[in-house]
Amino acid sequence: MFNPCLLIPVYNHGEQLPATVAALQHFGLPCLLVNDGSDQSTYNTIESLCRSHNEIHAKHLPVNSGKGVAVLAGIEWARELGYSHALQIDADGQHDVNDISPMLDLAKKNPAALISGWPQYDDSVPRARLYGRYVTHVWVWIETLSLTIRDSMCGFRVYPVRETLATASHNRIGHRMDFDTDMMVRMYWDDIQVLFLPTRVIYPKDGVSHFAVWRDNLRISWMHTRLFLGMLPRFFHLLARKNDVKPWYQQPERGAYWGMRFSLWLYRVTGRRVMNVLLRFIVLYFFLFNRSARQASRDFLQRVYQDPRQTALLRKPGLADSYRHFYNFSDAIVDRIAAWSGDISVSEVDFPDREKLRNCSRGIVVLTSHLGNADMCRALCEHANGKKINVLLHTGGAPGMNRLLQAVNPKSQVELISVREVTPATAVLLQEKIEAGEWVVIAADRLPPDNPGRTESAMFLGRQAPFPQGAFILAALLQSPVYALFCLKKHAVTQESHFDIHVELLAETLPFARRQRQAVIAEVVKNYAALLEKYCLIAPFQWFNFHDFWKSIPPSNQDPSNPGSLNSDKEIL
Repeated sequence: MFNPCLLIPVYNHGEQLPATVAALQHFGLPCLLVNDGSDQSTYNTIESLCRSHNEIHAKHLPVNSGKGVAVLAGIEWARELGYSHALQIDADGQHDVNDISPMLDLAKKNPAALISGWPQYDDSVPRARLYGRYVTHVWVWIETLSLTIRDSMCGFRVYPVRETLATASHNRIGHRMDFDTDMMVRMYWDDIQVLFLPTRVIYPKDGVSHFAVWRDNLRISWMHTRLFLGMLPRFFHLLARKNDVKPWYQQPERGAYWGMRFSLWLYRVTGRRVMNVLLRFIVLYFFLFNRSARQASRDFLQRVYQDPRQTALLRKPGLADSYRHFYNFSDAIVDRIAAWSGDISVSEVDFPDREKLRNCSRGIVVLTSHLGNADMCRALCEHANGKKINVLLHTGGAPGMNRLLQAVNPKSQVELISVREVTPATAVLLQEKIEAGEWVVIAADRLPPDNPGRTESAMFLGRQAPFPQGAFILAALLQSPVYALFCLKKHAVTQESHFDIHVELLAETLPFARRQRQAVIAEVVKNYAALLEKYCLIAPFQWFNFHDFWKSIPPSNQDPSNPGSLNSDKEIL
């Protein structure tokens, strides 16, 4: 029987606690307060709350022993009172109580799972703490040999009481700031499913932090040492475990903004050369443990090798070639950051077809792909007389990414627009941009299987592959010229990085009359696939679709006059 309660560990949060408790009242859940040896003022506040609210109960620990001791004491207390789950929430109000109901719903559907918040921070988060979390993220991925755990440090969780106490009974869990990560990793080791729900986290101006920089960082370092050593005897079990990481197209993007901020910070602090060295180790880890991406790389390179037109692969591709493929992806990430930061000069970009675009009197639709590095769009803007570019994304992270682009380059003329499906309002907005002479950029080589819309099959490297109709239908709706853009990196004799931008005209306009629509779209998709194939054969190691591109996805019954969902795109373009 699902019977949850609220659990709040308290240590000197007397001023913040009443507001936190008040925000929880309307849930009607029993609330267990565990006082971890707080001062007299907090003790009095807790007792006052218990007298005022029948559903609030308190347990006072005689001395301060740490958050981990308080939480486990609370969970043991919840077991004694007959509760099946304990939802832990911080006393200082930094967690969003609006996410309590979704978290409990998820826990009810998955009663044996640990449910955790996945923090989505606003600008109140201290930068040092935010960036420091990424160090722990990488260590946890190593300690679990999995990417399942998205954030192990969030204290907003629903603990299954029985499973949690079982894990705690045969492990020595950290008592203080090392508790959250230690507990989650060990529960994962015990084959307990860990599920995440994105949640907004703020740092109140009057918040109380008990993080001791030197002491707690030493604790966390020692914890990771123990966990790494504990991973070694579990190595093969963890590798064999079926992970519940969602495919790329189902993964939320709300954390991308801070991930990119961290990457920019690392780039600025360490420089390009050092960052490239660091990325080699990260890439090696993903190469070793991401079997599906490694297999997709080898399958793609094998298709390229078998094509008689290519000259890039002179021998049958092996593991070393797949690693090179992975590393080129990391190199493209550094190039992307350099482009955002304005460190890619115009002289490094060869754009022989610029006149094709300069002479356009109206706006245009530009179709990009996950081949090469379309973030050189910044350089393309400079070459094209300051044209503004609007990039359509299949995610909700556009506002944050726009803030990031403006922060690193105030002169940026790239605007990201989040579009999950094309509505009449979306079409009107984009039509206005086309009429103003701006460009609309869409990636046309990925399908979102959660809502792929209509697809069109075309021959690509020897086999039929599905392409989304949405991008092409939108181009027809806008009645504008349609171009395909490819930006490929090359290495000169001087070892300087250079980029070639290639632009190919697909159609002056695409007719949208119903009687012509299907035939026209089939033809333009065929031409786009041929161009994509042409440039893939030139630069196969710059193909960054690390999944089965040819896997068939059943078409929907959606009316093709409504593009519905656009292609999914996790990158800037």
